[in-house]
Amino acid sequence: NGVIPHHIIVTSVTALTGYALAAVVGIVLGAAMAMSGRVRYFVEPLVSLAFPIPKISFMPIFILWFGLDTLPKVLMVAFNCAIPIISATYLGARGIDKYILWSARSLGTPNRKLFWKIVMPAAAPQVISGLQIAMPQALIIGIVTEMLTGGDGLGSYMIRGVRFSDSETAFAGLLAMLVTGLVYMQIATMLRRRLLRWHAEAAHAD
Repeated sequence: NGVIPHHIIVTSVTALTGYALAAVVGIVLGAAMAMSGRVRYFVEPLVSLAFPIPKISFMPIFILWFGLDTLPKVLMVAFNCAIPIISATYLGARGIDKYILWSARSLGTPNRKLFWKIVMPAAAPQVISGLQIAMPQALIIGIVTEMLTGGDGLGSYMIRGVRFSDSETAFAGLLAMLVTGLVYMQIATMLRRRLLRWHAEAAHAD
């Protein structure tokens, strides 16, 4: 009757909006940490503290600040996904072979072009790995927040089935969640192959 596709769309909008926000913030902060000691001094302790703790435990604070609408769900997804993206971007940018940077500087490459032409392309595999790690987390956190706050979405759909002892609804929601997650991961894998066609790992995979 179209109920499950509707909830898949609602969950996907929440998860992907938060994921996109996390991708922008995470890549910018991770790259800034690699290029600036001052930014690293401020951000690295926060990332180190946030990495091991379950970020979903902050959901009551987000509800207190932003209510029960879509906004706290999106921000919760973004907060959870930004941490691995920041870490992957930072490690990728910091792990570049110094000889590559020295060669580019010796040829007169200015620092601004050095970042976009050398640092980010060289760090791209690890950045994309961080994005791939964050992708299923976005779906998981989106569904968990829906279970906690209600409204529409797969999480709320499953909880309503459990609340009324409707096992068919609960398992239908679970199956929809599994299929959606599988589609997400397949899309992420395809995008990685397309974005890294120029990289050595593409030739190795072929």
